[in-house]
Amino acid sequence: MDKSSDRFEILPGPEALARHVAEWITSAALAAKGPFRVSLSGGSTPKILYRLLASDEFSGRFPWQRVFWYWGDERFVPYDHPDSNYRMVREAMLAKAPVPPENVYPIATDGSPDDAARRYEQTLQEAYGGTTLDTARPLFDVTLLGLGTDGHTASLLPGEPVLQERQRWVAARSVSRDGPGEGCHLASDPRRQQ
Repeated sequence: MDKSSDRFEILPGPEALARHVAEWITSAALAAKGPFRVSLSGGSTPKILYRLLASDEFSGRFPWQRVFWYWGDERFVPYDHPDSNYRMVREAMLAKAPVPPENVYPIATDGSPDDAARRYEQTLQEAYGGTTLDTARPLFDVTLLGLGTDGHTASLLPGEPVLQERQRWVAARSVSRDGPGEGCHLASDPRRQQ
């Protein structure tokens, strides 16, 4: 995405924000010349957006076949757990829209958190086609992030050790501050590159 087009917009509320982002992401995905990768966020902030994208208003014109869905963070709980980010996205959007199952890449929540983080890192590197990120070629076309009432994003707060990670693309976080279980979070360059 061209950084020269960055700007701030103030919208009247969550519904207006969701509508604005739905229009923007639909236009961006339609304009993409190849696969369009999106890093999803959990939480209540983007849930309205996901429901809107799956609605009749957007579902028929959104290019579902070309869009690939990834997660920026996940609690280390089963996919059917009420606190699973995957479950929220599945219920709000994926199960209601014509999303090809092969275009959906949730973070695994089996084995250990460190093992799941390593496997997801490999998944991202395979999608990217390399193990080193190039700022001229972002991993994601869009990275969606919510903002918690305490100021966290992607379940992270300032000062947490995982924020110092500079080698790994995905890192496990041993303590969850906002729900049960440990978590896996994109770390290092994939989020900072944009």
